[in-house]
Amino acid sequence: VPDIVLRRTDGVRLVMNVSLVVLLRGRRPAYLFGVMHDVTHQRRAADLLVRQTESLERIARGDSLSTVLTEIAVSVEIAHPGVRCTILLLDDHDAGRLYTAAAPSMPAAFAEAIDGSQIGPHEGSCGVAAFRAAEVVSTDLAHDPDWAAWRDVALALNLRACWSVPIIASGRHGDEGRVLGTFATYFDTPRAPADEERREISRAAALAMIALERDRDEAELRYANLRDPMTGLGNRRLFLDELGNALRRARRSQSTVAVSQRPTPLA
Repeated sequence: VPDIVLRRTDGVRLVMNVSLVVLLRGRRPAYLFGVMHDVTHQRRAADLLVRQTESLERIARGDSLSTVLTEIAVSVEIAHPGVRCTILLLDDHDAGRLYTAAAPSMPAAFAEAIDGSQIGPHEGSCGVAAFRAAEVVSTDLAHDPDWAAWRDVALALNLRACWSVPIIASGRHGDEGRVLGTFATYFDTPRAPADEERREISRAAALAMIALERDRDEAELRYANLRDPMTGLGNRRLFLDELGNALRRARRSQSTVAVSQRPTPLA
């Protein structure tokens, strides 16, 4: 008998495995016995493992960072219906601000509200997690003082609790302990994450770290290709790359960019 899906009175989805046994009286069926086993956790873990393996394959293929991070967030949301995820990246060059890299099921209003948020000791769950380099659990956003700036928009979207995990560099670039970003999970009821959610989302955050460090490796390779091997000076392609980065930061922070030419000294 294939698995069947049930839903409890509180809305929680259960996957049940059913075993049936037919007892005969003589040669005719007389009784039917059935046993149901709750296999929700096993099936969910297996599905999540498949999706996380697909994310690793995307990293190995060199898929875009945005695509990989979105896939990682989606894998958690599918495994835990009702949960919403965001992945924010820390820009150290922009006064320590967090920018949205993936928010597959988050309404645009909230994604825009948190985009470019400053890190600090009282700056929401992700801002605090990035500042402390430690996980932060906000079990009730309606009464958490660190959520004052985003409380109204969060509650309007039925976001009631948040767990944010910092994405920490592995250290193979000599930056052990450096915060790369945050992986946040939002719940529609005031609560803390369950032990199973902690284990699975910690693995998802580790996958995000791998994707970020792979992207950094590729950026460093591009950087090396944009400099003269003899002088170390940048070429025209490097200038255009750096200008593009500066323009993107300016758009996010609604600032301006100026380009000036250094005068050539007379011989």
